[in-house]
Amino acid sequence: MAASLAAYATLLAFPEPLFPYRVARGNATLYSDRALPGAAAGYLDKALSRLSRSPWDDPALSHRIFLCQSRWHWLLFTPFKHQAGGINCVYLNRNIFLRNVNWATGRLIGESGREVEGERDLPYFLAHEMTHGLTVARLGRWKYSRLEAWKREGYADYVGMAAFEFDAYLGKFRKGDAKMDPSSEYYWRYLLMVGFILEDEKAGLDRLFDDRRTQAEMEAALKRL
Repeated sequence: MAASLAAYATLLAFPEPLFPYRVARGNATLYSDRALPGAAAGYLDKALSRLSRSPWDDPALSHRIFLCQSRWHWLLFTPFKHQAGGINCVYLNRNIFLRNVNWATGRLIGESGREVEGERDLPYFLAHEMTHGLTVARLGRWKYSRLEAWKREGYADYVGMAAFEFDAYLGKFRKGDAKMDPSSEYYWRYLLMVGFILEDEKAGLDRLFDDRRTQAEMEAALKRL
């Protein structure tokens, strides 16, 4: 058992032999198990542009994204989270794994076989997962592991979204929009909380991640607005 776990950890850390195709832009490299179209570089550029909006963006920090266009690769690298669109192995070496993409539309293909709709396009997923890498690199693995989900996922969404309008999301919160429920696989509720601190309260990232308010306390503050 120990030998099997060690072998799997090594594969997670060094999956390149299974992903022979690649494109690099800046400090990010996109690997794939199938040939990449010319459009891949453009999507990576868009993601890096969104990432650059974060004050913690670090050009010296490398991002390695492995695109699992083969389903068996996706199941191999995400045995416990294969319903997700992407994962970041933040506690190992920040390798990112994304599921299959429809290159014609620039959208991930979900577990149902349908494309992921709305604001969550390929640049969103790329930037979202890379933001997790930025955050753990800045805070360290221990502090990152102690963060509540609303901070961890909310900030990744804040960077990953092409645009964020606080009033629009607050309106969805007040109306009880189904996508405000984190179990819907959307992080809009968490995004709104992070946006509230960064934009309404005019706080910086250090204050955001040191904020001691719980999710329930944040929700109460939003209801008072």
